[in-house]
Amino acid sequence: MPALGALSGSFGGGPDGVASPAERRGKSSDFATKGHVVTGLGLSSVAGVVDWLRKNFRVAAAEGLEVAYQIDLAGPAGGSLWVRIGEGRMRVGEGRDPQPDVILRLAAVDFFAVLAGTANPDLLFMDDRIEIEGDLSLALKLRSLFNRKA
Repeated sequence: MPALGALSGSFGGGPDGVASPAERRGKSSDFATKGHVVTGLGLSSVAGVVDWLRKNFRVAAAEGLEVAYQIDLAGPAGGSLWVRIGEGRMRVGEGRDPQPDVILRLAAVDFFAVLAGTANPDLLFMDDRIEIEGDLSLALKLRSLFNRKA
């Protein structure tokens, strides 16, 4: 994995200086350009995501897993959050993790839609709307750690 020191600065145009992968390439998702916020889960902020992740964590799915995720969300409801899984527990909070194993960058509305079960993260990745840095297998594991609304 490349050195993470270069990642400590801002990434672009979101409220915390975070731009989605599509924004950095001069594209934007239809959801982001319309200011869409997924309301089915009541998600409209990083604080709401942190709360949702706490409530929907699947302990059994985390057995034997030790990983730190950094999730950078771009757009009007964007910001940064970290998720640490270890010893069958999850810790999560707003801000940056100093040593993440996996970094995910995407538009906040796309992340909200994934949590709501209305967007497929594989399709978002293939459409260059999710950028993953680090171990891809650990990134893929993230989806199984939480109960998603069907």
